[in-house]
Amino acid sequence: MTTFILYTRSFHPKSNFGLAGFLFRGDNRGFSDNENVTSRIRHKVVFSIDPPNVIKYSCESDPSMNAVTGTTENYTNPAHKPTSAQSVSGTPYAKTGMQSVHVHIEYGGQNLAIPSIPLLYSKINDNDQPDPNGQYRLPADQAKQIVPVLRAYHDLALTFEHLSDKASVKSNVYGSGFPNCESFLIDEAQKSLFLGTHVRFGSASGQLWGNPRNAMSHAFLRVDMTPECKFGSTLICYQSMDYHNGISGTSHFEETLGGGAISIEKWNSFHRNRDPSDGMSWLRDNVPFGRGLLPTSEKSMPPATDP
Repeated sequence: MTTFILYTRSFHPKSNFGLAGFLFRGDNRGFSDNENVTSRIRHKVVFSIDPPNVIKYSCESDPSMNAVTGTTENYTNPAHKPTSAQSVSGTPYAKTGMQSVHVHIEYGGQNLAIPSIPLLYSKINDNDQPDPNGQYRLPADQAKQIVPVLRAYHDLALTFEHLSDKASVKSNVYGSGFPNCESFLIDEAQKSLFLGTHVRFGSASGQLWGNPRNAMSHAFLRVDMTPECKFGSTLICYQSMDYHNGISGTSHFEETLGGGAISIEKWNSFHRNRDPSDGMSWLRDNVPFGRGLLPTSEKSMPPATDP
């Protein structure tokens, strides 16, 4: 049985979300393939390609805290955690032939660290029960009525050419567009392969309403594999895009990387070292823009097509 791990994570690179995000805690980090960094939502699915199926998965949120009131939500209560769906399908493994595997994941979660009014509410604990040692926080069922849902979807198509030890990798991530998002695969040798990185557009208070399916990142790669179906040393990037609404609009990373075969480490380093705010101004992080309120020239382009 050959397995891979797929991570898809939403995070905010600053220490807090700014005024437009009501000063809630961020993750204070850049893009990363480290499995132990914090995220607003982190989804992990372990899947097999022989046969294609889901082995296990998790979908978690790291604690939320308001910098002004100190209100905290730890998401230890199962009813407070983000929700997810995940599936793996494909053709049978064929050592001397080709195999197609499709992975789909989606998740949604809400910031439940919403402070309450002391004169109207009592203190509550993590289980939303009255507790004099708790905090003035809205019960989750009430907070969920007023807080928008952060959503992300990821479609990953893998075509393994087992006889020639190659794999075609196509990744599309879409959803709210806010905050930042990153995705990567890990093979059985614990070697990672970035699939995409996305710089946020809009703001927490202006971007998350409804169920938008904005294009966020896209990649089309051809990756060297070993006979044991682990990542080799090089890849060719045909397309890699971030559909962000930053200063430079949509980024086409295949142009930056120069085309041709490059090392997987160079590819991964390129994504790790991206500016997670892409020169974003203070205004864009602190005024409640939604995507529809941005100038037309800064709206995301339609999804890419394969070359």
